[in-house]
Amino acid sequence: MRSRIRAIGLALALAWITCAFAALVLPSPAIAALEETEILDALDKVSEDPNLSPERKIRTLRWLDDRKQSERRKSGWISWLEGLFQWIGGASRLLLWIAIVILVALLAVFLKRVFSGISYTPQAQTPQAPTHVQEMDIRPESLPDDIGGAALRLWEQNEHRAALALLYRGLLSRLVHSHAVPIRESTTEADCLTLAAPRLRADITEYTTQLVRVWQHAVYGARKPAESEVRALCVGFNRNFPLAAQPAEGAS
Repeated sequence: MRSRIRAIGLALALAWITCAFAALVLPSPAIAALEETEILDALDKVSEDPNLSPERKIRTLRWLDDRKQSERRKSGWISWLEGLFQWIGGASRLLLWIAIVILVALLAVFLKRVFSGISYTPQAQTPQAPTHVQEMDIRPESLPDDIGGAALRLWEQNEHRAALALLYRGLLSRLVHSHAVPIRESTTEADCLTLAAPRLRADITEYTTQLVRVWQHAVYGARKPAESEVRALCVGFNRNFPLAAQPAEGAS
């Protein structure tokens, strides 16, 4: 800065000396014109001199900074990844519920396939045959093989109630053990007829109904049946209910 000021002062001094010299040599009008032009030219030269100008333009070469460019590229990927993780973090709850729903649906489908392949067939439990009905022993071993003949002998021996009781006991035993009629200990005479009808043939059903009616009239009505009627029941018992009888048509 000081060198510039000194140069400007030296140029002004030279211009002043030139003007003074011209004033001594040239006439006054010419001196005035020369003085003005010389001063302007001197100032222009001084301003054009790069060494005396207060401003300078300097051009320099610089290497490109590769690190900054790589950092910019990296910053672009990093910002994208940051945005991705932020989106995942915001949608994590929704994704979790979607995953739970899918797992539950898959589990339901799996369980449905597993249980659909399992068929449950309840085993039919065969009811145990009763040993007594209304306090009457109906076990086969408690009865004679020829029930009709044994009942007829009791009737002829004037043991009328015992003869009718033997026929009725034999009827219940054969219905339970030969025809699988679901008779229980508390089954009444009317229930016996209702349960036996679907499992017997028509002729056997008619015989059973007649025997039950004779039994009811004798026990509950105190009415003695005709001897011919009792003989017919005794003779027909073994024909309708033989000892080794198989279940009749319609029996299950």
